[in-house]
Amino acid sequence: MYTLCTSKIYLCATHVAGLLIRGALINAGNTLGYDLVKTKNKQHHFIDEGPALHIIASIVAAFLSSTFSVPADFVMVKYQMGGANYTGVFDCIKTLLRQEGALSFFRGWTPLFVRVAPLYICYLPVYEQVRQMLGLGYLN
Repeated sequence: MYTLCTSKIYLCATHVAGLLIRGALINAGNTLGYDLVKTKNKQHHFIDEGPALHIIASIVAAFLSSTFSVPADFVMVKYQMGGANYTGVFDCIKTLLRQEGALSFFRGWTPLFVRVAPLYICYLPVYEQVRQMLGLGYLN
């Protein structure tokens, strides 16, 4: 009973760690993409601060968020589906890289981008406009 219980806890912790890594990658892509566009725009004055800039920055954020997180999604799904075939997550990555190639890690990129881009295009510009209306100014 104890062994069964500890193995289930370990399995749960393994899956939670994968989800935490995926979440961190999504947020890193989102923050990096949005901030990168706004910072470069501030340095070079490509476009005035406003909704158009916020939409462009949102699209870049969606692009990087998808690009960063899809490999983690792909590995997580492959490992969960065929975990008995691998000795661990890194063995799964190594096997997939050898058998399917590096581009296989980006399977599912388009559906994820199509899903998150409209969310980011709605959320981030609205967030910026609400900040502006409340007198907090745009994000720097």
